Amino acid sequence: MSIRLMSQVWQVEGLEPTERLLLMALADHANDSGVCWPGIPFLALKAHISIRHVQRLLRAMQQAGFFTIE
Repeated sequence: MSIRLMSQVWQVEGLEPTERLLLMALADHANDSGVCWPGIPFLALKAHISIRHVQRLLRAMQQAGFFTIE
């Protein structure tokens, strides 16, 4: 869990609630370098949203530059 990343998520302006929740779930699973590899079902469960919604949000947020997926 990266407390540093989680506190940065709170500072991001203009996020929809589910976007912020998904970013918090990613930050909660990341190390301090920002590296994480949670599965989509895990993120859906953690954020209480559907797998399909996680996929849509990840794609949109990646395109917006919030993170990269390798």
